[in-house]
Amino acid sequence: MFKDKSLNFRKVQEFKAFLNEIKNLGNLDSVLVSFRNGAIIAEDINLKNRENEFDKDEFAAMCASVLESAELISKTVGVSKFGNIIAELNDKIIMIIKVNNKIFFSFVVKNESNVEIILEKMDEIIRKLTKII
Repeated sequence: MFKDKSLNFRKVQEFKAFLNEIKNLGNLDSVLVSFRNGAIIAEDINLKNRENEFDKDEFAAMCASVLESAELISKTVGVSKFGNIIAELNDKIIMIIKVNNKIFFSFVVKNESNVEIILEKMDEIIRKLTKII
């Protein structure tokens, strides 16, 4: 779950419970918390790529790249504050939400998910995340 093995057991358990709470709250497929360089801090993933094993590291790096690009696009068009990134795929939605200048969430949403509750509670979710980290 954690890339940094030096994190203590209590923090690992706290993060697992936190990510599980988010997944259950919105009935999500997967939740990742990553650094802006794409390095995963923690994840709770239930995905399988249809052709091969799901590469969570590659996914997190691609999400980091999309986040960076979206910020550059927003500056280019003169928007000072940029919102969430939502990519609609055939049967899934990818949501990328900036937490701060160092960290972001990636959510994989299925058709049955409740995205509205996640967005409504995002400030609370971010506060909980910053307390854990």
